[in-house]
Amino acid sequence: MGIAETGTDPVSQPIMIVGPKGNVYLPGGKGGGAYIARRHIHMDPQEALAVGLKNGDLVDARSDGQRRITFHDVLVRTHPGWRAEVHLDTDEANAAGLRNGDTVTLILR
Repeated sequence: MGIAETGTDPVSQPIMIVGPKGNVYLPGGKGGGAYIARRHIHMDPQEALAVGLKNGDLVDARSDGQRRITFHDVLVRTHPGWRAEVHLDTDEANAAGLRNGDTVTLILR
């Protein structure tokens, strides 16, 4: 499955969704599909500026729980009104023992 990178539109891959009332096939590309989003953090532009960041920067995010881990190359995405929130792939978050509402520490480069 494709991973969405900085500055490019994600290229979705084909996927079949199977449900109790039938199947839906999405062919990928512009026809719709699935992709793995790059780990990223949403921030308000003013909040980002206050810590020396801007849209497109990369930071690291450290979790100090029982399964300590540092996520590298977390993409900063800014938009007015967004609050700081890290978005991780479900498998990455589960491996680190993270749940919604947990806190991570940003490591600025």
